[in-house]
Amino acid sequence: MFDYDRLSGVDPHPDGERLAYLSDAPGRPQPWLWDLSGSGEPRHLPVDGTVTRCVWRPDGSRLLVQTDPDGAEDYRLAEIDPATGTVEWLTPDNGARHELGIPYGSIGNPYSPDGRLLAYASNARKRSCFDIMVRDLATGDVRTVLQAGDPLPEDRYFPMFFSPDSRRLLVLRLHQNTEQDLFAVELAGLSVEHVTPHDGPAQYLPAGWTPEGIFLSTTQGRDYLGLALLTPGDGLQWLDTPAADIDCAAVSGDGKRLVWSVNTHGFTALR
Repeated sequence: MFDYDRLSGVDPHPDGERLAYLSDAPGRPQPWLWDLSGSGEPRHLPVDGTVTRCVWRPDGSRLLVQTDPDGAEDYRLAEIDPATGTVEWLTPDNGARHELGIPYGSIGNPYSPDGRLLAYASNARKRSCFDIMVRDLATGDVRTVLQAGDPLPEDRYFPMFFSPDSRRLLVLRLHQNTEQDLFAVELAGLSVEHVTPHDGPAQYLPAGWTPEGIFLSTTQGRDYLGLALLTPGDGLQWLDTPAADIDCAAVSGDGKRLVWSVNTHGFTALR
């Protein structure tokens, strides 16, 4: 009656010929590779713990995983070499929690477009807050680019997307489920720009950062989540404002396509 695998977390390889996904066939969610040509069987890439998310590096050389080692939700990050299965741990086993984006979600891309940097959130400094960390993938050096409480209030901050030129990082402040804000951190000088000033509670769920601007769904000035293009300094340009919530939105890797889903009376329509 329950002989089936639960699948989630699909991420296409940059070459378009393979998929990484999560399956609980081994007893708990783990990463697997599937060749889209149909040749061969899916291949398991073992890593300690329950894997909650997987993301390819821009060059496809490594698969990043977020894993829960012991069920305490103190997530660790690791990269797996898909050719050899070798696991390199990027964060220590210190009881801290490391997040690639919004908790329990898959929104955002933690890698910079140029493939040099990896961004993640960590509560190692103070358990009630999340700071933003950036790792240099060539050297392994890690630095704090935004610390909760300095200059912004103490709260939970999560990385969303790098700018197309990899010079800035879009950060979401998750104050409450209905009260959020977006900030752009300039990585060279660590200056912070508040890109979503607003009155009253509002949600902001980024879908991607392209040369045109930041695509997102938001309740700014609305009762429902609408789709908009945000250009820092110029404000919002609405793209779709249905009398229903937009559940999710995503931008293709080449930045040429935008897809979103609209929740109407419990049914999902793709646009």
